[in-house]
Amino acid sequence: MNDFVSDEEEKYYELGEDTISLFKSILEEKSIPFKINTAYLGSVKLKKLIEIKKLSDVHSFLLGGKEMMVTINEDLLAKMDDEAISIQLEEAINEIEVNLGSGKVKITKSKFTISPALIKKHGIDKILRAHNLQDEVLSQAKDMAKDIENA
Repeated sequence: MNDFVSDEEEKYYELGEDTISLFKSILEEKSIPFKINTAYLGSVKLKKLIEIKKLSDVHSFLLGGKEMMVTINEDLLAKMDDEAISIQLEEAINEIEVNLGSGKVKITKSKFTISPALIKKHGIDKILRAHNLQDEVLSQAKDMAKDIENA
């Protein structure tokens, strides 16, 4: 480990191409009429599978015109089954809104609201299972960290 790298820097990493491709394939299903210039980032500290944020004008400028940041916890991704991953990614992608007039991207945050399209596609039981699996994996990781600390 480099002595000059802070813990904050170590929690972020370049996202794997397979993960980016998976996200893009699900994003294409949403049929957004504009290409959204996106930055991708991996984070081992993210407390959920995926987080999508609209970048400020300054961050957009610094990142070469990127409009949004997609952060994914690949450790969590590796512990979930394909169906749960797909549901979680679709839910996050459903928060993306594009103004057709201006082309501006907006990320809407909602408290556990499931879109009717996802319920129709997967069923409520599978969606709840995906959320429960995510919570269970995070809880297990937290317990393991405590066990290591106490050892």
